[in-house]
Amino acid sequence: MAWTNTWCFGPLDHFWSLAVEEHFYLVWPAIVYCLSSKALLRLAIVMIVGVGAARMFFTLRPECGVAVAALTLFRCDALAMGAMLAVLLKHGLSADQVNRIAKWGLPLLVIAGLAVAFSGKRLLGIPHSLWGCIWVAAMAVVVTRPRSHRLSHCLRASWLQGLGRYSYGMYVVQLPLVTMLPLSFAAEHWNRIGLSPVLFGIAYVSALFAMTCVIAMASFHLLEKPFLKMKRWFA
Repeated sequence: MAWTNTWCFGPLDHFWSLAVEEHFYLVWPAIVYCLSSKALLRLAIVMIVGVGAARMFFTLRPECGVAVAALTLFRCDALAMGAMLAVLLKHGLSADQVNRIAKWGLPLLVIAGLAVAFSGKRLLGIPHSLWGCIWVAAMAVVVTRPRSHRLSHCLRASWLQGLGRYSYGMYVVQLPLVTMLPLSFAAEHWNRIGLSPVLFGIAYVSALFAMTCVIAMASFHLLEKPFLKMKRWFA
């Protein structure tokens, strides 16, 4: 996609984000193994600044539009932000210090993010960096809360853990399902029953969500779980 500057995989276009994730899993553990915590922190900062600057430059080039949106080299700054948070929590700041910074910074970041979103402009790729900051700040607020906190208790809910377990498969299959069963196709058949648009919309979303969950659960137990058991060979 980046090479041809086109979204050319149709219902699999969203796999670009999975590719970025896998690149991170393949490369970052080796970097963590080889570098000290201080070197990791410096590298993360260089990646955040360098990737942001490169994205701003290449956003001005129309022939690089898809690459800027999908290529790992232009999207790894958000991963570096998460890595920086991990290093700071383990070797730098205390959980309370990180929580205070994130708690005050998150509302400001959200306001800026919403303003950028409603503007509808690319703004030299700055929104990519901004949304990365928002999610890392939100993650910092969550992980620095004590386990007894109400937020931590809510996030440990069994139904959320279940969704998290099957979320990878759900992400993989949702776009192909929507492509195979588009809203327009479903509307042609449901209109014969005489449902109101609201009820039809609820039925359509519910049906797709149910199918997504079933396929994702099958994928987890038949494919992902056997691979996860291999982790004992690398522990």
